[in-house]
Amino acid sequence: MQVTLLNFLFCLFLTMNHNQSLEPNSKVQVLPKWEKNEEKTYQFTNQSYELLGGDTISKNRVSYQVEMKVLDNSSNDLLLQWTYKNFVNEISEPNHSFFDLIEEGFDLLDGIRFQFRISKSGEYLGLKNEEEITTFEAKVLEKVKELIVNKYQVNTNSGMAFGMAKGAANPFESKDYGDFNTFFRLHGGTYDLNKEVEIPVSLGLLGKGEKMKVVLEELNQTRQEFVFRSICDFDFIGNNQQNDSLDDDFGKFSLINESKINKLGWPIYSREERITSSTQKTKVEVRTLELL
Repeated sequence: MQVTLLNFLFCLFLTMNHNQSLEPNSKVQVLPKWEKNEEKTYQFTNQSYELLGGDTISKNRVSYQVEMKVLDNSSNDLLLQWTYKNFVNEISEPNHSFFDLIEEGFDLLDGIRFQFRISKSGEYLGLKNEEEITTFEAKVLEKVKELIVNKYQVNTNSGMAFGMAKGAANPFESKDYGDFNTFFRLHGGTYDLNKEVEIPVSLGLLGKGEKMKVVLEELNQTRQEFVFRSICDFDFIGNNQQNDSLDDDFGKFSLINESKINKLGWPIYSREERITSSTQKTKVEVRTLELL
């Protein structure tokens, strides 16, 4: 009887200790814990398609690699550099009249780099090499203008040239959806296993003060990797956000993010799906990133 009692107390003691050790580890804070000169390479893929009456009316896909390097982490923030390369563009209509122009436009963007600062929690603080980027984009713009005139005899004042040069690879162009946001979406937050947490998400001029619901679905103690699922749904019409400045393409909006992040704050994989729908058509944009 005494041995049985001792065994019981011993097992109870182990169980209590086991539960105590699991409790702190069920909470995760995602922070960029990166060393100076640390480098990673990611494969990004962006694809979009539009549906009208159940039929796909357009489909586009572009993939590229981003070399990321930590230039400095000695102050209260981090200085990072992202270099874009190896663009591969696919559109649903390879015989499109401007297909060659689009291809050459992406080739010109190869090598563009962005140096920017983030806080220790992953908040974007601003570009450092804005002048360099402006000069790079200006050169691309001139090249695109030349291509338009020489190949397609289109007026050089066409807004297409500027749009291609300015927006094709800028990860900071969108307040709610872009390479930067997909990469840093969950940074700065603290999450409990299987508990829903709300984080702010910007929908630009279309929605303000919106929240994204995030759940830490899996915590791998051995590999120190964390799996998240997040979602934000917004009804522009139901929330009285529809106005004269919006066209019929805006009705309902959803943003879904599935991510795996390691303990140092490096995303291993992320897939973000943005769906904008109206009574007429649906536009789907899918952005993925994968650590190589």
